[in-house]
Amino acid sequence: MTNKHKRYLLSIVALAFLLAGSIVACEKQAPPSPPAITASPSSFSFIVEQGEPNPPSQILNIWNSGSGMLSWSISDSAPWLNVSPTSDSSSGEVNDVAVSVNTLGMSTGSHAAIITIAAPEASNTPQTIVVNLTINPPPVEETEPTAEQVIDALDTDKLLEIGYSHPEKVVTVEGVIVRTYYAKNSKGKPTFLDFHDPYEGYFQCVIWQKDKQTGKPIRGKFIEAFPPNPETYFLNKQVRVEGKINIYEGTPEIVLDDPSQIRIAEYEDAVVTKVIDGDTIEIEGGVKVRYIGIDTPEIGEPYYLEATEANRQLVEGKKVRLEKDIEDKDEYGRLLRYVWVDEIMVNAEFVRLGYAYSYCYPPNLKFQAHFLQLEKEAREQKRGLWSE
Repeated sequence: MTNKHKRYLLSIVALAFLLAGSIVACEKQAPPSPPAITASPSSFSFIVEQGEPNPPSQILNIWNSGSGMLSWSISDSAPWLNVSPTSDSSSGEVNDVAVSVNTLGMSTGSHAAIITIAAPEASNTPQTIVVNLTINPPPVEETEPTAEQVIDALDTDKLLEIGYSHPEKVVTVEGVIVRTYYAKNSKGKPTFLDFHDPYEGYFQCVIWQKDKQTGKPIRGKFIEAFPPNPETYFLNKQVRVEGKINIYEGTPEIVLDDPSQIRIAEYEDAVVTKVIDGDTIEIEGGVKVRYIGIDTPEIGEPYYLEATEANRQLVEGKKVRLEKDIEDKDEYGRLLRYVWVDEIMVNAEFVRLGYAYSYCYPPNLKFQAHFLQLEKEAREQKRGLWSE
């Protein structure tokens, strides 16, 4: 090889080394890539029923998929949307952000909002995340019977369905008692209150002579609460009964253990605002009510003060039930009523205690025989008016 060729070859080799060094130098001088925002998931969905507690929070993951340090911040577009924390930084590790919603006072339907992630140095700023919120209306309650729902006593199919499907439920049944029967010669001496004609297979109420387990009297409590007896008291009246439906040989029935389970539906409820004397009260609205079937002493007569005070103690400020007889008002415009406090008829109680006379005033004679019997007993026992 000639010297000329050797020099040429050496020049080429030197040029190659020079080019290689230039490339390495260029690579070392190239600027680093910027940080980049990466977030997951790309959207959120929350579902809640109106009025229920807010749904659990969910997690948004944010990290730097580029170089250097990513300093990010978050904003959202809805007052019901909450994110925490709202800023942080990452060089590659994952930052967790809690995303939650507050549905208090919001209407049902679909709602949407945007979460915006911003980082000034990032190559892909900003990034957005969609948040969807669905608020469903409250579920419709199953039409299981409750004590507040009134069931027609003639709706046999419904009563049978309740008895078979919901025997533990307490229900209220309303209807007219068209037949009553005290089977005193039968075992257990039951009283039957029937709501339908014909009677077999239709709803009825049963009152036993006594409790089969404890032996305590049951019928006696009803006689005391509804004189002279429940058969006479409730016959041909619209009543409401409350209890559990029992099925006996295909017949729906309610067994009445306590007088509080049955009442006449024609009662009017009122609050006594003032006691005028022993047999007259005033209810809300300034309406005066005169007790039917009794008469108490007037001012200056023996036991006037005692009768008035007894009336005050028994009814003043209390909610009472008012029961009509034949006439609605007397000649003075006062309502004519039998007045009940819980299961006590005030009219009868005052005669029994000797604070009032039995006072017959046709045609309002529904309980007159009972009042006369109570007056006879008060006389014999020398109570109140009969003590002197």
